[in-house]
Amino acid sequence: MINLYLIDHHYFSLKGIVSSFIENSDYVSIVGTSFTINESISMITTITVDIILLDFNALDDNPIINFHKLANQFPTIPIIIMAQEASIFWQIELFSLGAMGFILKSEDIDLISKKIEIVYSGGTVFPRDVHTAKMIEEKAIQNSMLPTEYKTIIFLLSKGHSIKQISKILSLSDSAVEKKIKRIRSFFQVSSNCELVCTTLSMKSFCFKER
Repeated sequence: MINLYLIDHHYFSLKGIVSSFIENSDYVSIVGTSFTINESISMITTITVDIILLDFNALDDNPIINFHKLANQFPTIPIIIMAQEASIFWQIELFSLGAMGFILKSEDIDLISKKIEIVYSGGTVFPRDVHTAKMIEEKAIQNSMLPTEYKTIIFLLSKGHSIKQISKILSLSDSAVEKKIKRIRSFFQVSSNCELVCTTLSMKSFCFKER
């Protein structure tokens, strides 16, 4: 049985979620609830909690500060965020801080239970877009590791140059350019030149320079 602690600022929402778990989930047990972060901190210290389900709009403060309060107080307890609607910006921010998942309140209770089970097993439950954005951010930090020649190739691809044109500009054989592009695509974990250009263009820290 997974011991879940639920924090939701809205009384009827809290009551509805608790009722849904009681009626429909065989492996998730609500061991405590509260309306505020401060109240939950005093409660969680007295009981066994496996996962905290945190309302995105908890009343105490903004989502980042609320998450920090809980994460700092209970660093070993995974925290899942739940909200009325999805916001990629906030999901990325909270994922970066260490949140283990994001759940919509409108989701079916069976799906919510499965996501809780995934987090309990050590996984994360964020949409693919969030993981992709995080990967791009990490690659952007690493882009300084790329040789200047590779950055030039990406720049030329972004300008619509063909392999033959790039080969001529860089004084390389077509096969040499193709091998370099293959390595670059592998570095950014993309499968096509179009995807490569779109990925790198989305990186604010990736600077293109002409020869």
